[in-house]
Amino acid sequence: MVTEQEIQRDILHYLKTHGFFAWKQHTQGIRVQGRGYIKNPSAGCPDILAVKKGQLYAIEVKKKGGRLSDDQVRWIATARKYGVMCIVAYSLDEFIVLLNTPEFF
Repeated sequence: MVTEQEIQRDILHYLKTHGFFAWKQHTQGIRVQGRGYIKNPSAGCPDILAVKKGQLYAIEVKKKGGRLSDDQVRWIATARKYGVMCIVAYSLDEFIVLLNTPEFF
């Protein structure tokens, strides 16, 4: 079975070779000495962020059978209100289809 990391790698490669400025977004919490673990205020932010021609794309990658967390659902819903193109992809092929389907957004 393909892992999320492998799908992320393939999507990042695709984006970077198709004119996007793209990066892996890390949203784990922060460990602060004496205070323990602090939840990241950006919890739910998708795995990959990309920009092309001034448009922000947010791509959450899940392996087959994976589900969005409540934080991810909230983040995506809020981002879409601000015009961010949000995609939940389970494979590179699915990502490419969704990216090229304007009605999806």
